[in-house]
Amino acid sequence: MGVIPLIGGSLGALVGGIVSDKLVTRKGSGGEPLGPIARVFVIIASCTLAAPFAAGALALSVPTTGDPTAAPWGFLALIPSNVIGEMWIGVCMTLVIESVPSHLKAVSVAIYLFIISNIGGNMPLLVPVLENMGLNKKEALLILFPGLYALAALCFLVVAVFIRRDISRARALERERLLSGRSSRAARSAAARQLSVNE
Repeated sequence: MGVIPLIGGSLGALVGGIVSDKLVTRKGSGGEPLGPIARVFVIIASCTLAAPFAAGALALSVPTTGDPTAAPWGFLALIPSNVIGEMWIGVCMTLVIESVPSHLKAVSVAIYLFIISNIGGNMPLLVPVLENMGLNKKEALLILFPGLYALAALCFLVVAVFIRRDISRARALERERLLSGRSSRAARSAAARQLSVNE
């Protein structure tokens, strides 16, 4: 069972990157490339399509010590859940990088990785909390596995509304910073020329 997330997740991350790169350059109805909005829709589709398979992985039968002959449908549902569900990994990182000015890219990636690792990575700790609230383990896992896929799809619908504006702002800030850097260099060189004339 440990091989499924390893191979499926790796394959999903690779496929997600390839699909989003192809869609970004595809022409829309107006004849312009779809751009970063296509990446957001890859993430929305990934999360939406993965949620039912994740629910199936929890709800369908799996071989157990009590019934070793049961069909492994739950394990098989994990394959598309991991392949489709992990497509967001590279795509989301690309969106983070594209949506900030170049001088903030490293900080943005660091914040993104911190959130993914330390907040997202600790979500399994909520299973006992939900159990203490009266849910059984399967119900808690349904909320935290397919439920969070569905919530992520809704959150990225909100991102889809604002992503073009945010990327335009980032590019404008980058141009402004570049121009101010050039003008300050020009001002410094003019001041140096003035000083040499005065001497």
